Amino acid sequence: MTPSPHPPGWMVRGSGFGIPCSSAMRDADRICSRPVPWSRSALERVAEGLVVTPRWLAQRSALNPREIGPSEYLAHIFDPLHKALVFTQQQSQGQALWPHESSPSTGPSGVWFMIQPVDGAFHLNPRQGSRSRRSEESVTEWRHMLLESDEAPRGLWLSAICRLPLPIVSIASSGNRSLHVLVRLGARTKAEWDEARRELLAPLSELGCDPAAMTAVRLARLPGCLRKDTGKLQTLYYLNAAPTAAPLAEIDAHTE
Repeated sequence: MTPSPHPPGWMVRGSGFGIPCSSAMRDADRICSRPVPWSRSALERVAEGLVVTPRWLAQRSALNPREIGPSEYLAHIFDPLHKALVFTQQQSQGQALWPHESSPSTGPSGVWFMIQPVDGAFHLNPRQGSRSRRSEESVTEWRHMLLESDEAPRGLWLSAICRLPLPIVSIASSGNRSLHVLVRLGARTKAEWDEARRELLAPLSELGCDPAAMTAVRLARLPGCLRKDTGKLQTLYYLNAAPTAAPLAEIDAHTE
């Protein structure tokens, strides 16, 4: 496990990610904090012809993604005292509380984890009137944001993402057609996380990121796990436990 060199909130203070809105979104009649339809031309403009492959990502990964299993992955993206909920049933309260319980490595439709660390206890969720250990009341740090796209062309979308100044922790497949990109946000409060989302919503949705996936309490695919419904692995392509905001396209490749 590699601890983050940055204090909590480092990425959401001041100017944030520095991802600009397009000229269309800067119109006086448009509000940049609202989601907008994705634009192929915007994707192509940002991607600038970059071609990203699994080998390209592995050459820029701080760790060899082929050597990282599910538990090792969780140990790298969370801090030593963190707890993470792991799911094989999305609508449940979780099948394992890692690291106190072993993480499952397969599920009927795959395996997920909650992107924020939790305390593991059940709390009253006033929005649903029930007790839960997967609601915002259980979150101990607003650490991550998930980016994914179900509409934009996968290769083009990933190429554009790799051009952006994002502190990318990991990139993994869903075991189907989509990719899950985990970004280190490090917000100190839920309000701070929400403010970062507000600033990022329009520029990222224009590039095909699903606004519905950009929620603070979110499940992501756990890399290294098998989806029984597709027979495919949720494959890890890139991992950096202590990311900076340098675009992946600007990171020097290393020999695998």
